[in-house]
Amino acid sequence: MLDGLVAVGVIQSRHLKLDVEHIEEAMQNILVCIEMVVFSVLQQYAYHASPYSGEVEKMLKQNNKKNE
Repeated sequence: MLDGLVAVGVIQSRHLKLDVEHIEEAMQNILVCIEMVVFSVLQQYAYHASPYSGEVEKMLKQNNKKNE
């Protein structure tokens, strides 16, 4: 997608020391960082930590005591 924007001329270099390739790479890195933040929030809902926190074992032990 960024290559297309460069080819069309949307992304241009306005500095002498900064060429289009570096701008494109920087924009890609920023997009990856934003993507990682979004997916880290979604991961909290997809894979909840409660099965690994010991709460499930406590509930199972309580249920076994009630059944006995």
